[in-house]
Amino acid sequence: MHYTGSQNWVHHNFTVENVSNGVPDGPASLVFAGTDKMYYIANDGYIHGYIKVNGDYNGGTWLTVSPSYACQFSASFTVKAKSDLVASPDGTTLLYIGTDGYIHGFSIVDVWTYEYFDFMKYSATNPQQSMMTQGITADSCLIYPADDRIYYIGTYSYGAVYVQGFQKSSTPGTWLTISPTIQAAASLPIDLQYTPAGGLTYDLNSTPNRLYYRATSGYLAYFEVIDTITYNYNDCAYANGALTAQQLRITGNLAIYNNGIETRIYYIGQYIGGTVPEGQYWIHCLINNGSSWSTVSPSYSALYSGQPMYGAPVGTVQQSRPSMLGQIAVSPDGLTVAYISDYLFVCFYYSSDGINYFFYSIPFSNLNDVMGDNSLQFRGFDLFYASYWDNHTVHHYKYQEDYCINPSIQELNNYNP
Repeated sequence: MHYTGSQNWVHHNFTVENVSNGVPDGPASLVFAGTDKMYYIANDGYIHGYIKVNGDYNGGTWLTVSPSYACQFSASFTVKAKSDLVASPDGTTLLYIGTDGYIHGFSIVDVWTYEYFDFMKYSATNPQQSMMTQGITADSCLIYPADDRIYYIGTYSYGAVYVQGFQKSSTPGTWLTISPTIQAAASLPIDLQYTPAGGLTYDLNSTPNRLYYRATSGYLAYFEVIDTITYNYNDCAYANGALTAQQLRITGNLAIYNNGIETRIYYIGQYIGGTVPEGQYWIHCLINNGSSWSTVSPSYSALYSGQPMYGAPVGTVQQSRPSMLGQIAVSPDGLTVAYISDYLFVCFYYSSDGINYFFYSIPFSNLNDVMGDNSLQFRGFDLFYASYWDNHTVHHYKYQEDYCINPSIQELNNYNP
């Protein structure tokens, strides 16, 4: 079988190549629900998407859909989305943070039928569990890691910023509010916990599960999820000690890979001084094997392998500086880390051993790679993202695409690290 190369990816404009009935204006917060549905927040503030209607050849044929307009209410009665569109793991529910600071969503009855609802904003039957009664609004980082739990970063009316969430109770269809920050006060008082700022990420493969976040200080912290109401706080002292020693702080989201032996947390690190010019952004990784922390830097590793940093002389193969957007993702096998450069290209580091990394960029990568918020993600081994440029379309890179599927790959300029 003829492939594009040992580590190569072929660019596709999903919206143009696979969608047959137009391009809704958008997108951001791209999410998948099952294998036949994807959704996003469009520029009009409503939820739109694509549904597969025919075949699997070259990704199948898809049509546009809009839960906001297809639901049983007029779209004028639905709250517009601010950010953070997410789908439940079972693919039956969409949630998002609304412009009013509360959480709203759609039940997916089928690909054409949707029911709109306000989620835990107010409950006449159980008001003490509602966000309004408790004086909480949702800020960012809404995640839906398991069918019985939801988390986000929220603010109380008195100004406190905590990690908040919801836990499904034993009563069918009933959710209860939960705050890992408050619940973990038994292990460490709240005023001694790091204040959350972003990067909220759930690790289902750790035992017990862990809920990581990036603090306002740029350090890492996590909660151990002991049971439905018990959380233990950990300030990652050894990991953050390494950040301090290296004069680094975490920016953007976290890309976590856990193979059952160790957990790797990739991030875009900002230097705050030292030998590296202050403010520069490189790709780094914190590694936890269950008993200790260590670090590795794909950027440094590629530098030592002969691939200079940005600013190298013209004609040399140089790495591209990560963007302040802070978007980063890791492949399902943990070998490839993707990120957005300051030139708004898609870039990659590849490692076969977790120690030595090689930098490479994508043939024909261009300014179409500008990302919508929360959109860069692996779907299997394909990398999807939403482009603000190029008419607001969804793009993706197919990994190791073969000649039988796409004969045009013979024409690509292959780059093998």
